[in-house]
Parts: sequence; structure tokens; C-alpha cells
Amino acid sequence: MESNSGIINPTLFTSDSLISMSIVFFLQVATTLWPFLYFTSIQVTGVGFPRLLLQIIGASYAVVLVLVFSSIEWKLIDFTVWYVAVLPLLYTLYVYWRTKEGDDHGRSRWLRPIGGFLLFQVFLKMYLTLCGVFSPLDSMVKLKEVMFLGSSMIFGVALYAMCLGHYYLVVPNLSPKYLLKVTKWLWFILVLRLVICVVWYFGFSENALMETIKLDIFHGIMISMGSIWGWIGTIVLAYFGQKLTKMNSIQSATGIYYIMVFFVIVGIMLSNYYFCKYKVLF
Repeated sequence: MESNSGIINPTLFTSDSLISMSIVFFLQVATTLWPFLYFTSIQVTGVGFPRLLLQIIGASYAVVLVLVFSSIEWKLIDFTVWYVAVLPLLYTLYVYWRTKEGDDHGRSRWLRPIGGFLLFQVFLKMYLTLCGVFSPLDSMVKLKEVMFLGSSMIFGVALYAMCLGHYYLVVPNLSPKYLLKVTKWLWFILVLRLVICVVWYFGFSENALMETIKLDIFHGIMISMGSIWGWIGTIVLAYFGQKLTKMNSIQSATGIYYIMVFFVIVGIMLSNYYFCKYKVLF
């Protein structure tokens, strides 16, 4: 697809435009909430909580569709593209319809979230491939995919913790152990991604990071800010969130997770930009 054909906005499939960065971000939101859909039993939270997550997933993907098709002359696009593009949204609506009270037993508890995660992950990978971030000819493309997924999952678990903490207002007798379990997963993903970053930096990307910082002091400031907000800030907030949850101060912990989500958004947007544009991960 050529950008000068008049059919497609030339910034739609570039790795450094605001439109493409927004599309990637909302795809990350929609993708990374799927593994946590039935993480807390419906019998504990009620059917409203997983449906709330599905509403966030559906709304995020709807924003993606609006951003994509508002940049395309839709009358000139084959209807097959429309059918394929709306598949994730239709699947989300199907799972929303099938999510009912007492429906978190058996295979459905895992098959639906796994199916949704894989479906949305395929679409995210396809878009990043169109942007040139993931190249089939790149020998390290699989490692890059794992690193990008790890970065996305930090946002997913932080957003889930915020939503679950807020839901304690709806179900006041909900045990703190469910929020603590989510916090443990947050720590696990943070540590795992830190290990991946260290391996990537010392094994493959040291020169790329140094050259990017040397380009301009602005790049150094932005990378430092992304690291402080996305890493140091998240770790500090996760510590205090866990402490407050153990003290059964759920409302205070939820406030911490709200701030954490904002910190992670700043960090992940900067990380996405430098990873897509300069192949630098932090």
C-alpha cells in the first residue's frame, strides 16, 4: 500500500506518528487485560467485574478501529478488510454475552481469555509488522516480540489492579488476598522484564542506546524520564500499594494504583516510541 495513492494516510503505518503510537497503545490495553478476565472468580466479584474489563477491552479496540478507518478512504477498501478488522470486537461482544453468574468453571474460564489474548496479540503483531518494527527477516524478531509483550503486560496488570481495587467499593466484603495476588503478579512481571532489559542491553542494544542518547540531549532526557516514571516510580508505588493492601487500607491502595497506571502510561508511551523508532528498550 503506497502512501501517495490518496487512499491511506501516510502516517498510519509509520512507527513514529501520533496516530500509530495511539493505535499501538490502545491495542496494548485491549490485549493485556484478557489474561486477567477471570483471574478473580465471578463468584467473588459478581458478573459485573469481568464485564467491566470487557467494556474497557471493547472500547479500546473501538478507538483503534476509529483511528484506522478514519485515516482510510473506506469506500475504496475491500469488505474483507472490514470483516477481518471487526473480528476482535465481535469476539469481545460474544464473551461479554457468555459471561454470566456462576460461569467461571471448567474450560471456559481459561479458553475464552486465552482465545481473546491470542486474537488481539495477532492483530498487534500484524500492525507492528506493517509499521516495520517487526521484520520477518530480522533474526531477533522473536526476542523483540517477547520484550514488547513484557512491557505491555506491566500496563495490563497495573490497570487490572486499579480496576479490582476500585471494585472493592462495589463489593466491600471482598478479601484483600485477591488484590495481594495481583500485586505478586505485578512484581513477577516487573522482575522478568527487568531481566529481559538487562539481557537485551548488554547482549544486543548497548550501542543503539548510547548512539540514541548522543543524538541530542533531548533524547537523553526523555529516556531518563521514561525510565524513572515507568520503572522506578512503578516499583516504589507497587511497594506502597502492597503494604497498604496488607494493612487492609484498600481505598488508599487503589489511589496508589491509579497513580501507578498514570506513571506506566507515560513510561510505556515513551518506551514504545523509542523501541519502534530507534530499537531502544528501557
